Amino acid sequence: MLSAAVSAENLVDTFLALLEPLGDEVHAVLESSHDANGDAHTDLRRNDIDRPVLASHFCEFEELLTHDGCTGVAVMSDRGPMEVQFDEHKLLHVYAPNLKPFRRILRAHGVRRRKVMPLISEAEHLHHTTDDFADEFRQLALRVGVGDFDRVFSDEG
Repeated sequence: MLSAAVSAENLVDTFLALLEPLGDEVHAVLESSHDANGDAHTDLRRNDIDRPVLASHFCEFEELLTHDGCTGVAVMSDRGPMEVQFDEHKLLHVYAPNLKPFRRILRAHGVRRRKVMPLISEAEHLHHTTDDFADEFRQLALRVGVGDFDRVFSDEG
């Protein structure tokens, strides 16, 4: 596993580059803690989506991904156990049996390796969102075509 904290101006580009080793068809999970109590969150899953199409949706909703404290995404390969997460703390996490291609991508994007780096998710912190970001999350979910969307958001206006 790798975890990376990336500067705001490079965060989305680095995330999108980390998706490339996953292949052209991926599975996606949109994670939301909007309207949640405590540590609860909702996972909305979409299987078998073209990575370039998914990446274009992420580009369109870049502000949501980078500024909303209640939105995260995970993208998994359909070819094997590989996953890239862009969590609600704005950290990148990679899970894969072979981390070399991901390390190369991080280096190419100027992310230096540190053996010890405290991450915000390990300390006391709060998550911030707005009604506008919650609405944008719903729009992203519709564009990606995640399952159970109607069930999860049916009682919201």
